[in-house]
Amino acid sequence: MVSIEGQATAVGRQFGLGPGTEHTQQVGRAEAASSPPEGRAVYVLHSGLNDWDDSAARTIRDGLIVRHIPAEDIIIVPNTYPQILPSSLQTSDFTSRRFYTQFQEPRVCDSMRSGRFWDECRQILPRLKRSLDEYESLSDENSTFSRQEYGRFCEVLQQHGVTGQDRLVWIGHSAGGQMGLTMAEKAQSDSHRYRFEKIVTLGSAVFENDVDPETRVVSYISPDDAIIGHFTRFGGLFGYEASETPPDLDENDDVHVLPGVEHTAWPGHVDVLDAIVSDRQPRGAIMYQPHPNNGSVADEGLFFALQRVTGFVGSLVSNLRQGFANLMTAWA
Repeated sequence: MVSIEGQATAVGRQFGLGPGTEHTQQVGRAEAASSPPEGRAVYVLHSGLNDWDDSAARTIRDGLIVRHIPAEDIIIVPNTYPQILPSSLQTSDFTSRRFYTQFQEPRVCDSMRSGRFWDECRQILPRLKRSLDEYESLSDENSTFSRQEYGRFCEVLQQHGVTGQDRLVWIGHSAGGQMGLTMAEKAQSDSHRYRFEKIVTLGSAVFENDVDPETRVVSYISPDDAIIGHFTRFGGLFGYEASETPPDLDENDDVHVLPGVEHTAWPGHVDVLDAIVSDRQPRGAIMYQPHPNNGSVADEGLFFALQRVTGFVGSLVSNLRQGFANLMTAWA
């Protein structure tokens, strides 16, 4: 039988991380500050790509409120990425595991009959290309998109009365993780206008990480997050070189690997939200120390790469087949 340590090491190699061990109890960080920091803790949330109504951020916000974080200390930075999917397929359900079930909904069928659905479908690839280009441009803090987003970020914080004395805890789902790293880097260049205490990335593909060592970066990743797994491994073929863990991590940063978490499940994941609020390791997670290797296809080997591709194609075919069956049933 393979030991827990062996399983942890195997999963760690998959992500190009150093050896890890399973932690069943963790009482927090060993080093405590000699005096409490000034200012309040403000949670800043971002949903990432293709979340037209910030539903991921709203799900995280609701989870924080349940955990006794004051609503006035939670700020959602609105998503400005182009809407990729047709509006009739947008969903606020971040617990659904099957995208094709939406084809059973009357609003989708009505949209298809009217023709609006197909008009929007023709815009999917151009919108996707624009979104990914803007996403990748966040790796440069001086890009037009980075400057625009930082200006909007500062405006939102000013509207909520946030000052430089407050401690920001950024929680970004998917592309929202890189957004937080870039905003922190911009704040450093802006005479440390805002103070980032911690940046949490939930299922994020990351291009760049140049934040101060004093800012703690905590990344949550999963071997079952297919969207990020495929993007980081094959995005390079289209010019998007990203990794599942932020590069240039230091001893102040943590990486948590949670098996069994799909991409849309991160915002409402109970153990993850508990861990963020309590600053502990989530149950069932494996903690790893940072490692510069980002787990590319070449590092994983041909067998694992083919396994990923085969699994993706099989899942895609299965979902399309089931979606077509549901569509025919709904129209019958």
